[in-house]
Amino acid sequence: MNKKRRYQRVTFSALTELLLSEEDTLIHAYPFSAGYGGMGMYTLRPISIGREITARIFLNMGKGKKVMDTITSVVKWCDLMGGMYRLGIEFKEINPKEHRPLLAYLKGSEGLQ
Repeated sequence: MNKKRRYQRVTFSALTELLLSEEDTLIHAYPFSAGYGGMGMYTLRPISIGREITARIFLNMGKGKKVMDTITSVVKWCDLMGGMYRLGIEFKEINPKEHRPLLAYLKGSEGLQ
């Protein structure tokens, strides 16, 4: 595990939209990893480090059941890789009452306790 991380990450793939509230802009994102503390993803445009965003994550819970979870996050890093931007977001707060679908999805992922 990366020594900078507080939480372990696993491979993650779910349709994700990032809402930049001040601009009323929606950006599609393509996650590649996630954990209890945040997510790594690709986007087609950069987002400023330190920027607060709302992530809408569309989760496939199996048996055709799909749910959306929304979580406020902060962009921790962003860099250009080929023709896309890689960025990392940190969840501001994740709790069982408000983020049950995301927590269930992560808990069901291989390797997360």
